[in-house]
Amino acid sequence: MKLMQFFSSSLLVLCCALFFDGGVSIVNGDLIADTCHKIADPPTVDLKFCIEKLEADPSSRSAKDLRALLGSAIKLIKVPTADVNSAITKLTKDPKVNQPALAVCKELFGDAADHVDETCDYFVKSDYDSVRIYLSALYTDADTCKEGFEDDLGVPFPPPLVDPTNYFYGITKIALSIADLVK
Repeated sequence: MKLMQFFSSSLLVLCCALFFDGGVSIVNGDLIADTCHKIADPPTVDLKFCIEKLEADPSSRSAKDLRALLGSAIKLIKVPTADVNSAITKLTKDPKVNQPALAVCKELFGDAADHVDETCDYFVKSDYDSVRIYLSALYTDADTCKEGFEDDLGVPFPPPLVDPTNYFYGITKIALSIADLVK
């Protein structure tokens, strides 16, 4: 009997510890996983990338609902925007790179940081239609940048732009897909 009481007490202490200490992250982990599964079916978003990036972000982990998760995802777009701009700046000195196509990318991504800020402003105002429009424009701008190189008789997209641009695509697509869930 005492053994049973000990296990019951231990289980109660463990449950309380999980609820008060780690329970929030378990619940929010479910929000992230559930959301990523939802937006990855049909496969428009890479499920593993979605879960990894959102779970790595403290504000995403503490999000209580889709709206808060959307706000976190929008903020995550700033990092790859800066990375792409940095790679573009370095490539402007490389004579082997298609400079006219790079100039288009520079213009598009130069405006991207401002567009992310404007998207945040619309998010704060709960204007989710405008949030979706701006996120869609950011995604399209990245695509336009990439196409500028592909349309140039098979000249490849500069390798220094591949990773930051793919990361930008992924995060922007996650934010856009979450925005589509928020009504």
